[in-house]
Amino acid sequence: MGIFTDRGKIKSTFFLSAFSLSMLYAVIFILSYALSAGPVANLVPWDTGNFLAVWLPPSIICIIASAICVIPLFFIRDKRLVPAAFFLLFIYAALIGVFALLHYSPEQRRAAAGLFIMYLFLPVLWGNLISTLVYVFYGKRT
Repeated sequence: MGIFTDRGKIKSTFFLSAFSLSMLYAVIFILSYALSAGPVANLVPWDTGNFLAVWLPPSIICIIASAICVIPLFFIRDKRLVPAAFFLLFIYAALIGVFALLHYSPEQRRAAAGLFIMYLFLPVLWGNLISTLVYVFYGKRT
């Protein structure tokens, strides 16, 4: 019942494809933050209050990057790959969170919590939400 056949070949390339796609998505999110954090933050007026000034720019970046990441859903045969890749991003974020919880001091944990939520949780949240909705409404029909 493993993932390999008797001859040592992989039974299904689904996991390998989802893993590769999740790595591509991680690169897309990193590049989207790196290239657009400044311009998007400048678009948000600072008098909107602390909540919107802090959470709106990363949310906008995540929504746009997630929309870019969902594009392969319209072109690949196995539509389950896109939600599976975003689920793997969730697993990566959870592993990073567990590592931080176990290895950081309490002061470092507090400082890292905000960064973790903004730069790991938001892409996972928006990506899973958008990819699942697109898969449910489009992927199952084709």
